[in-house]
Amino acid sequence: MRGHLLAAGFLLLALAAWGFSLSSTLREADLPGDAQGRLLAVFPLRHGGEQSFAAASRAGGAIARELWLPNMLVVDDKTPGFAERLRQAGAVAVYRAEPFEAFTLSGCTGMPPKTLSFRRFG
Repeated sequence: MRGHLLAAGFLLLALAAWGFSLSSTLREADLPGDAQGRLLAVFPLRHGGEQSFAAASRAGGAIARELWLPNMLVVDDKTPGFAERLRQAGAVAVYRAEPFEAFTLSGCTGMPPKTLSFRRFG
């Protein structure tokens, strides 16, 4: 019994350390208000797909891609201040889209690309 409590305590400690590291990393990755380009906008969890689309449209962004969570969108706009406009429209965080798109394409967090190409293998 004592061994199980020790293992459970170690697991909780590891999860707490991982959660702290992840939240610190995401907080540091959040972009300043003057950011522009292809961005990942994260809206509150209570937002559905239509609400997220409407908020991104209000900010003036073009929807580049939907992710598997309806409150996350990859949006694009080349004018300075786009990240701040997304926050004013309701986004809780704004990140650069490139690292998230590469991770999503690996199949771990989202759907694979619609068309698969085997040209790069031949």
